[in-house]
Amino acid sequence: MDSSTKQQVVGGIRRSPRKRERERPGASTTPTRSTQGQDPAAALGPARVTPRRSPRLLQREHIIQRLRSKLREKAELQASEYPSESLPSTSGNTKTPGKRRKLDLGQLETAGETDMITLVDIRTQLILYVSSYPLLEVHDIMVAGKNFIEIHRKSADLDVEHGGPLNSARVLISPHGQASLQVFFKTISEISVIRNKTFCKQNLSTLLLRLSEDYHICQGMTIGEYEAISQHIRYQPKDVIKQFFPFEGVTSTQCAHWFKTKRSSQLMMCNKCIRLRANIKQIDKRNIVSTPTRKQRTAHGSHYPFTLLSPHSQKARLYRSKLRRKRDKRKIRKMEQRLRKLNVTLEDEQNKEMCDILKVINTEHGPALDEVFSDVETEHGRNMREVVEQRWKLDYNDRVQFAADQQKNVSGSKANVWSTITYRLALAVFIRSEAAYKALRSFKILQLPSTSSLRKLSSSRLHEPGPVAEHLAEQASKYQMWKEEKQNMGHKVPLGEGVLIFDEVKVIGKVMWNSKSHKFAGLAMTEEECTSFHDIYKTLNPNLKQEPAEYFLQFLWRDLSSDFDILGPYYTSIGTMDHKFVIGCLLESMGAFSLYGFTVSAVVCDGASSNLAAIKLLCTEQRGAYRRIEDPEEENPHRITAFFENPYDPSIKVWCIICPSHMLKNHINALYSSRDGGTKQFRMTPDGLRFGWQALEDMWDREQDRLAGGLIRVVPKLQRSYIDRDAWTKLNVAPAKIMQQDQVLMELYGYMHPAHEQVADDVPNVQCTYDYLRACHKLYEQGTLSDEPVRTLQSKPVLNIKEGFMFFESWIDALYTDGNFKPMSSFERRFLAWQTWDLTRVMTTGFLGLCEDFLGRHDGYFIAPKKLNGSAVETLFSQFKYLAGGKLTSINYVTARKAFLIKRDVHGHKPTSAVAGYRDVPLYVRCLPFLEK
Repeated sequence: MDSSTKQQVVGGIRRSPRKRERERPGASTTPTRSTQGQDPAAALGPARVTPRRSPRLLQREHIIQRLRSKLREKAELQASEYPSESLPSTSGNTKTPGKRRKLDLGQLETAGETDMITLVDIRTQLILYVSSYPLLEVHDIMVAGKNFIEIHRKSADLDVEHGGPLNSARVLISPHGQASLQVFFKTISEISVIRNKTFCKQNLSTLLLRLSEDYHICQGMTIGEYEAISQHIRYQPKDVIKQFFPFEGVTSTQCAHWFKTKRSSQLMMCNKCIRLRANIKQIDKRNIVSTPTRKQRTAHGSHYPFTLLSPHSQKARLYRSKLRRKRDKRKIRKMEQRLRKLNVTLEDEQNKEMCDILKVINTEHGPALDEVFSDVETEHGRNMREVVEQRWKLDYNDRVQFAADQQKNVSGSKANVWSTITYRLALAVFIRSEAAYKALRSFKILQLPSTSSLRKLSSSRLHEPGPVAEHLAEQASKYQMWKEEKQNMGHKVPLGEGVLIFDEVKVIGKVMWNSKSHKFAGLAMTEEECTSFHDIYKTLNPNLKQEPAEYFLQFLWRDLSSDFDILGPYYTSIGTMDHKFVIGCLLESMGAFSLYGFTVSAVVCDGASSNLAAIKLLCTEQRGAYRRIEDPEEENPHRITAFFENPYDPSIKVWCIICPSHMLKNHINALYSSRDGGTKQFRMTPDGLRFGWQALEDMWDREQDRLAGGLIRVVPKLQRSYIDRDAWTKLNVAPAKIMQQDQVLMELYGYMHPAHEQVADDVPNVQCTYDYLRACHKLYEQGTLSDEPVRTLQSKPVLNIKEGFMFFESWIDALYTDGNFKPMSSFERRFLAWQTWDLTRVMTTGFLGLCEDFLGRHDGYFIAPKKLNGSAVETLFSQFKYLAGGKLTSINYVTARKAFLIKRDVHGHKPTSAVAGYRDVPLYVRCLPFLEK
């Protein structure tokens, strides 16, 4: 477009260049077409023409002026109503010093149209609406000479002890329709009750509902209570604030002030203040220590968490650690100087003598060896003699090969060839400490492979997520060797049928770039990598971004007929794993194991919601709580289906079992929830007496009385933390195990049947608690966690499990006589939660079904109940964490798993202690020659 034809906007009116030229002083006076027939002087007009304003612009300016005046009045009103330090926000209408805010004319116009009506116009409608709330009343008040409406409760919410009687909360409505909820004149929330030139009942109801009886003022802790629980704290925590109006108390800096109570027994404190009180108790408990203990915590080698120390103790530990570091550096320098001067040599004659010892035994002492082998055959049979002879030959060959390596690899050349035994000895040191291996190799006492060779050799144990064919093929070869060895020893041949255990662990999400392989390490699996999950995810997202993995799902296969175990595949996930992901990983792992001859006849996992949903979908193709069978002809109305057909071998049923260790914790924690102020109120019958955790609290008091009287405690391992349980105690198996053992049951039984005293009044309640714990004892201690093997369906563990489960069946049947009993409702407090009840049924049905199925197909074999336990995978996680230096991340999980596999190949697995426990799960492995990747 030509510049001569462009138009310019002047005062909202478009004018062409020709018209602008005529408007200038001294412009041409030639009349145009529009001025023909008029007086030329009138046509010329004044020297400068005043531009006309459009109606749209005039309307906007009028709205802006009116809104500015209203904002000015509102600011004056708020300045007179509120203190200067607690002025409420005006949503950006106040000016910020030093900054100029750009006004949006469209928003101003909308705001001006909304505020065209005031409180006077809607006063009658507002009062009629508030009158529908019987607990509220309305008052007119004057603030800074203007009429306001105040809404509060009819009854006071603060008593005389807390500065009352008065109403601490109110809803204040300004003349412009701005309603605010205030607690002690502090605005909690604010909203306008005028919208689209009408009275908005919905906005006002959101504030009036917060004045109901369910809402209360947070009273916090009293000064005396705070001083009582913090008497050993030498400083004031940073999240504590003391208030003196309208009552004295201690609250959290994040206190809600006005909160809704969830139950009638809840304290008059918000969740933030309740959490503050619990934290102060923990801090005070940590400070109740003697001076030597406090010094131990500040020592450089203390394992006490650094974040739990006081600021003074943190500085002391940092200072002592700095001094210790300097002292260690001086010692290291002195030792390095000594090592440079140290020269350890081994004479060739002595070395030759050590190498010839085995040759001398074989050549000159053959008859003595035959006598040893004959004694073995006489005591244990011919098969055992063959095993001992084979072991001797293997040990002899290993020693000969190691001696040969030491003689021929003296040169230290890169072309040296090493035998399997030398690699095995080198890896035994290398996986413990690479620095120690370098130091041992630098002494040149032993001829050892280089670190690069060991890294290259150990790289074959770095597995990607999902099944690894090479690893499973290697394990299949080891299993064949294991079967031959068992057969030669005269034992039953292993069947290759086992249980698949899986569990998840949360790690620290990190990502690292591997410059050697040109790949990222630590990323979670995408849907494209989960090829077997395509039928579950349905569609693939091409724009899916990879993120660091935060959860690892690990599988472990354990043989039911022997002590052989296989560390299975692992899978990664960005967040918590849902039931679709669990089903996909489970089926893919079962297919991989079946491909190499390892059959799966049982699945063991914990009671997570995703695992329970996956089990229900696999077994019944349905989700949700199990329903009670209402058929009158059904013998067991609580019967469920806890198996599904193996898709890779339809002749075998796969039984689903919930980990007994996790279920034991669930049942004890459920009993703990029946304490005073808990979420449960257990009753054996609809109108029966309440029972629960109070019996155990009284037992602890009796134990303290015995200790004060110089008597022996009946339950010596019981601790106070096992009674007042925190989050860590609830996750620990040992405290739950103690609560259902013989000593606790004996103490409760002795209290119910005293020898020379009168029977107490609370014996019926204690009797119910005793029956509950005795059922848990039968179900776990003498059942699923028993050391006795299951050989027939009449074995003691099977009978004990049935007896313990019968208690819970009788309990729920008695409650079903009440028509209002709803076990699936979250408000039902007389019985276990429906998730715990479903998990109990799955565990019991799956365990008993596996025993019946397995023993029916394999005569002469037995089942060890402790093999069906998820603690085996948790033991793996503990060892991974140890090998990773204390913290598992998405990067070092794979390397820790690699180190564990090498450790098993080199050392095997040894039990942690001689005492059998829930976590005493030996993992057996066989050794094959090492293969490079």
